[in-house]
Amino acid sequence: MALVMRARNSVVLAKVETTAGTDAAPVAGTDEVLVENLSISFNANNIQTHEVTGGLDSLDDIVGGLNGQISFDVYLKGSGTPGTAPEFGKLLKACQFSEIVTAAAVGAPTAISAGTTTTATLAAPFAATAQLYRYMPLMISGAPSSALSFISDYTVGRVATLTDTLGAALTTSALVQVPVNVLYLPSSGAQTYLTQYVYMDQLLWKFVGCCGTVKFDFSSGQAVKMSFTFSGLFVSKTTASAPAAANLNYQTTRPVSWRGGVGGAFTLGSNLISGKQMTLDVGNTVVFPDDPNAQDGYGIPIITERRTTGQLNVNEALIATRDLMTDFRAGTKRSLHARGGTVAGNRWACTMGANQILSDQPSNDSGKLMAQNQFKTAIADGGMGLCFY
Repeated sequence: MALVMRARNSVVLAKVETTAGTDAAPVAGTDEVLVENLSISFNANNIQTHEVTGGLDSLDDIVGGLNGQISFDVYLKGSGTPGTAPEFGKLLKACQFSEIVTAAAVGAPTAISAGTTTTATLAAPFAATAQLYRYMPLMISGAPSSALSFISDYTVGRVATLTDTLGAALTTSALVQVPVNVLYLPSSGAQTYLTQYVYMDQLLWKFVGCCGTVKFDFSSGQAVKMSFTFSGLFVSKTTASAPAAANLNYQTTRPVSWRGGVGGAFTLGSNLISGKQMTLDVGNTVVFPDDPNAQDGYGIPIITERRTTGQLNVNEALIATRDLMTDFRAGTKRSLHARGGTVAGNRWACTMGANQILSDQPSNDSGKLMAQNQFKTAIADGGMGLCFY
């Protein structure tokens, strides 16, 4: 019987490279990432000639270089331990995100010095450094009530703008704390590269110098999915069996669906918003520099530009409730925030502090009047924050 290999017997190993483009030798047990919808593709530069040969048939193409792409989906979830990065954190870093670990809680909890329904003026030990806590969670206790919110803006005067509108204005009796968390922010700094080993049953593809981009799909009642596309230099395709399941050490937390029963919330400009879906595209542009000294004529890829955009597919509302057409025409920017999870170590939040509305289009979804609103993040190196706490 001919050998038939199984697509499900696949494993992806990824490890940050010490030297860009040099094989970091990822190993099973420490470097695996749980993925689905795995695919590999190549951009081959085969040179077709038009030499006249005395006949209709052309001569052989000239083999040029090639580069590769690895694509897969990953579910959004925490590591299970507050302050410990999720196993896909290295993937985000290779998509030009910085990783900020707040290893100790800030605040005792600590009383605020002033507040409203959408702001809290913090006091020492909170630092008077603009945006230091932006996109981090803020646990609120004491009077008037306990609540969870996130910080969409933080000023040098220690004023924290909240992603939620609270039921009553905060008073000086309110106590606040930023818990242990891991935060990912878009960056324009030094680039991180990965070596990726892609096992498919008894075959192994190796890539080095991998960087990429990612898209997010937040759909109501579903687990949030990240779709990664990495570009890298192809090294080899060899015969090698995929690591046995017993030798793999994936983080054991399971994703939670985006719904209120498990901590889900969705806000626009500090107000709750309902709808079907929000999509977000980090929008990195990845290019391969030409280099005749390299084996395939290309150097390791670089990220040259980022344009982070998204789309809301939400239930239409009265003008008094939400008027994104006026926001679109006036260039008014508003925050967007989505969060989920109730168990420490497996809670996540995605916050975008200021967003430019690019359209306001009505649509029909099974008889429901919906609005489709395209948007663009509007803060340099801070358009979005992805937090695990």
